[in-house]
Amino acid sequence: MRRNVIVNILIGTALLLIAAQVLVPEIVAGQVEQRLTENGGEATVRINSFPVLRLLAQDGDRIEVRGSGIEVDLQADNRVFERLEGFNEVDVELDYVTAGPFQTELFSLQRDADEEDYALSLRSLVSASDLSDFAADQLPGPLGGIFDAFGDSGLLPSAEIPVELDATVRADGDGIEIVDGQGTVAGIPATPVVEAIAGAIIAQL
Repeated sequence: MRRNVIVNILIGTALLLIAAQVLVPEIVAGQVEQRLTENGGEATVRINSFPVLRLLAQDGDRIEVRGSGIEVDLQADNRVFERLEGFNEVDVELDYVTAGPFQTELFSLQRDADEEDYALSLRSLVSASDLSDFAADQLPGPLGGIFDAFGDSGLLPSAEIPVELDATVRADGDGIEIVDGQGTVAGIPATPVVEAIAGAIIAQL
């Protein structure tokens, strides 16, 4: 009798572990989807983690994110890579993301297993007037003066200014360190602008 009880307990425990292995990644993926789509848009997240208990420490094998039409807070004060660093592989592809005045047509963040660094690509557009306002509020010093001047440059206020980044990046405290590459606005080196956009998107994951 006692042996049957032990066997039943072991079987029940095994079934619970199997169920947890299936359900917990789906629950965590749903939480990421909810964060991303809080202000609209759509997102699909897939998470792999074995054993599943690794997710309790924000750790896992792989996270894959696809989304479109998402809106994030450009002023978000979060640890940028806090929820991604524990995953061995990261695969994020988003399009049409709104971050403040910036309309990001493409955002890609990739990291292979056992790699410290991420490959980051970003393509955004911002109007001349919005860029001027952003520079006046967020970019003190010479760089801010350059982009603030876009508002007085004779450009149409609605003229679209390209913002681009192709870089290798890594976590740096609460922010982003660009290891190789450079962000540009209208072809002008402007890493702080691109870091602000990328950081706001990554922090939402």
